Amino acid sequence: MLNIIYCEILKLKKSYIIPVAVIGGMFMSILFELTSLVFKESMQTFEQYSSNLEIPNIVVLYTILFSLIAGFVFSREFTDRTSSVIYTYPISRIKIFIGKLITIDMLISLVYLVKVISIYFSYYILNHMLPESTFTMNYLKYNIYSLIAQFLIIPIPILVTNMSKNLILPVIYGIVGTVVTMIASGKMFQINDYVPLVAPYKFIMKTYIPNLIDLNHSVLSGIVCFIISMIICIYQYNKDDIV
Repeated sequence: MLNIIYCEILKLKKSYIIPVAVIGGMFMSILFELTSLVFKESMQTFEQYSSNLEIPNIVVLYTILFSLIAGFVFSREFTDRTSSVIYTYPISRIKIFIGKLITIDMLISLVYLVKVISIYFSYYILNHMLPESTFTMNYLKYNIYSLIAQFLIIPIPILVTNMSKNLILPVIYGIVGTVVTMIASGKMFQINDYVPLVAPYKFIMKTYIPNLIDLNHSVLSGIVCFIISMIICIYQYNKDDIV
């Protein structure tokens, strides 16, 4: 398994996807910092500053970015015509699938890590101070929960990729998923508790409005989504014809 993950990472080192993940993690921080410097906005608390960055990251950017990452990792074998070679190795397809899934989760974790570091760093540059340690621990905790929620829904774009065998449909899914997240994250829609795509957003918002966010249904919907989508993904990946 470690060899599979190592091989996947080596292949990614020669591609654009790792720089894209790093840029995706810090893009909003850079944009917001430049905006603040140009318009000379007044000092904000870290809670205000980080929430202004977290919401567009989670709602607008990450569904598309993570769908792109998942699509890239799984579609390369089809676009590069190497799937027929890989599947002749004495390794089960399930192990190859799990290795690719772990690689995707590592890239998503990289995005979150870069995001947190860039938010703290940009806030320090603008305000010459760091937030309180109490809020920092709470902020990091719910970011980890949000990251886990991303792991739970990532099999969906993987399934879309394996069925389409290209990068276009996963990106389209990411755009549609972004629209769904934007609509479902609205307070007037109570159904958002049952939409798995909204779970990462709900965990982030728990940092800022803890008394108004109920995570029970989001956790349950995320787990159910993961179990069902993983079963379908593994079955489809294991039974798919070699191209």
